[in-house]
Amino acid sequence: MGNFLKKNWFVALLAVIFAGISCFYIYDTNKGKLKGKKADGQDVVYSVAGQDVTASEFYGELYDQGGITALANIVAQQTAEQTVTATDEMKEQAKTQAENLIASYQNYYGSTYREALDQAMKSVGYTGHEDVEKYMLNMLKQQQLTKDYAMNNFDDLKIRSISYLLIQFDDVPHTMEEATDAEKARIKAVDDAFKAGEDFRTIAANNSQDTSTAPKGGLLGTVDKNTTGLDAAFLEAALALNEGEVSDWVYSNSFGWFRIKCNASTKDSLQTFADEQALYEARAAAEKAAAAAAGEGKEPEPVNDEDLTVTPIDPLNSLVATYDQTLTSKAVFEKAQELGITYHDDELLEGQLKAVFGLTEDQEG
Repeated sequence: MGNFLKKNWFVALLAVIFAGISCFYIYDTNKGKLKGKKADGQDVVYSVAGQDVTASEFYGELYDQGGITALANIVAQQTAEQTVTATDEMKEQAKTQAENLIASYQNYYGSTYREALDQAMKSVGYTGHEDVEKYMLNMLKQQQLTKDYAMNNFDDLKIRSISYLLIQFDDVPHTMEEATDAEKARIKAVDDAFKAGEDFRTIAANNSQDTSTAPKGGLLGTVDKNTTGLDAAFLEAALALNEGEVSDWVYSNSFGWFRIKCNASTKDSLQTFADEQALYEARAAAEKAAAAAAGEGKEPEPVNDEDLTVTPIDPLNSLVATYDQTLTSKAVFEKAQELGITYHDDELLEGQLKAVFGLTEDQEG
């Protein structure tokens, strides 16, 4: 299927927040500095067709346009700060991410990178470039807050670890549900492999035409009932599976034919499968390297599991960062309410915050 459409809620929220806090940054850096024409004792920012717009009117408009998004950002940041304790691993990860971001800015902006970073950090509510690591740590805390929410609502969300294999259309612009002879042959090869008792990972690695997942034995990642960006027929079939089950062929008029496996559907099995998958991917990488060495006429090193460098997999990362665009907003909003957040105008402001977070009444639970 190629790559599924991927969305990142954090990026989407930050895009909105950027505009909101920028308004306050403009206000903060310019209040008291507007000189020149006055109307009714106030500085005039601009005039249109002889109609003066005063500073208070101008900044009032800025608040109306961006104030609630700035507040949403502050709520998210402070909720994470007050409810999540940073681990040493998180601190080290934040440090690495900050160093990488700074290096990217240096490479792109050259000698003015600090000024560019200052602007970027101020746009999301921080002081300047010296807060990059603090910002990264807060984002990791928000991610952990979201994972905790997912685990606490595991069954209701119908969380599943999913793998799949894909037989693509031969001619994508002229798709039809009736397979061509060539497509039928590829489908039969998969069916024969299942009948022969081959495991799903092996079949997917050898037969799937999705090059993004085949090397991982078909692993897509973790999804839930609120997942967006996936083919509708695919998601419906995936969520209907129980742990260990493999679907019949699922037809998608956008991609082709899928066989889908539910790897895990409980909290414990989700992590167990992730550990097994990490070992599988390390072994596959080592075998690939050995094959490449043999192809070059070198003596390949034998692949022993105890010698492998296994990179741990967090099974919730794909769910939180990619597939469920509502989880972080729900997690932040629920935890903020637990902390006892209050508003000057409860009904109005709470409704506005929900709108910024993308929450409707049926999405709050």
